[in-house]
Parts: sequence; C-alpha cells; structure tokens
Amino acid sequence: MDIDKSKVIKCQFETLHGMWVECELYKEGSKWLIHCNGTIINADTVNVRKEIWVDIPGFDGKYIISNLGKVKSFKRKNPLTMKIRYSKSGYLVITLTKVGYHKVNDLHRLLMKSFRGIPEGMQVNHINGIKSDYSLYNLEVVTASENHKHAWRTGLQTSYHIKKVGSENNKARKVKCLQTGRIFETLSEAGRWAEVSASGITLCCQGKIKTSGGYKWNYV
Repeated sequence: MDIDKSKVIKCQFETLHGMWVECELYKEGSKWLIHCNGTIINADTVNVRKEIWVDIPGFDGKYIISNLGKVKSFKRKNPLTMKIRYSKSGYLVITLTKVGYHKVNDLHRLLMKSFRGIPEGMQVNHINGIKSDYSLYNLEVVTASENHKHAWRTGLQTSYHIKKVGSENNKARKVKCLQTGRIFETLSEAGRWAEVSASGITLCCQGKIKTSGGYKWNYV
C-alpha cells in the first residue's frame, strides 16, 4: 500500500506485550491508521505516542530532540538525523558540539533536560529498567538514593558488581563532591551518582579539568 509521506506522523504504538514500536500514523477518510512493517492497524485500538520536537537548550536552535529520543542537527544547510551509539556502560549517547564545547551526552539526560528540566543534583532514571528504552515516557527524575534502590529492584546492580568495582585499585580512592560535601568510597560510586565516567572525576581531582558532570571534586 502506497502512503503519502507528506501526511505521515512519526509515532510509536504499544504492542500486546507492552513494548513500544516505531510506526507511521496517517489519516484515511475519517479514520486514523498505523503503518508498521507492512501491517495496517486501526489507531483507535492501540495506545499511540506522537513525535514532538523541541530545541536542545544551550545550542541556539542548532539541535532539536523529539520525545521519542531522536536528535536532528541544523548546523548545515539540510537537517541531519544524528547517529546515536551505546556507551561502555550500556547507555545511549550522542556527541554535541559548538564553539568551545565538544561533549558526549547521555541521551536520557539530554531528553529530560530538553522537555522537563533536571533540578541540580538529581538523576534521570529509566522506569522499566531498560537502558535502550530512551523515550521520554520511560524517564523520571529521582534522587541518587532512589536511583540506587531502583537499580537493585530491576537487577541492574548486584552485590557482585559492587565488590568488583571496589576491588579496582585505580578506582577505590575516596572522593568528595565540593558542592554537596558528599564523600564517596570509590571513584566508580561517585561516577554512578553524577552519571559521568570515573576517569573524568579523576582528571578533576588532579586539577586537569575544572568540573566533571557539573561538579567539582577532590580526593579525600
């Protein structure tokens, strides 16, 4: 079936198994239909999430992000859908640049920041515990303690993982966040709290960079 692409709305619909699948929403007569992998579904019979775009703060309209986790760049003449990749920790990340700025950003934090904002010191949690489910509907702002407890409930963090991290000599030094005064037993623990790499905090403690994750750090 041929569909007029100019009248299509990008969206997601919820399957019977509770998974969200990318699809195209369009109107035929008085009915809204969903086109997904060659299958046509009546939109009134499923839950549908339409795609909404907003500017990413701090880039003067050069980047936009959708509630479904897509990012487009307007740095060139024609808009470009940007590539998203996985970090070593399993989170989806994307690199944004401007004059004096070149940083790999966690997609889930970028999404929450653009649509709802993130209060200082708060973290962004994947509600269903699936790191690859990065849509706005699966994200919430939580405290570090709430995020830690959620990781235990969903099985993202285990006692074995904590033991392994604590045994790494290069990451077992205590560090202090100067803004909050909080002391962390290891660099890895501090990195999980601030959602940055332990190496970034190390560089900050060594005086090679001013901040990591928006915080200043010192060895204890």
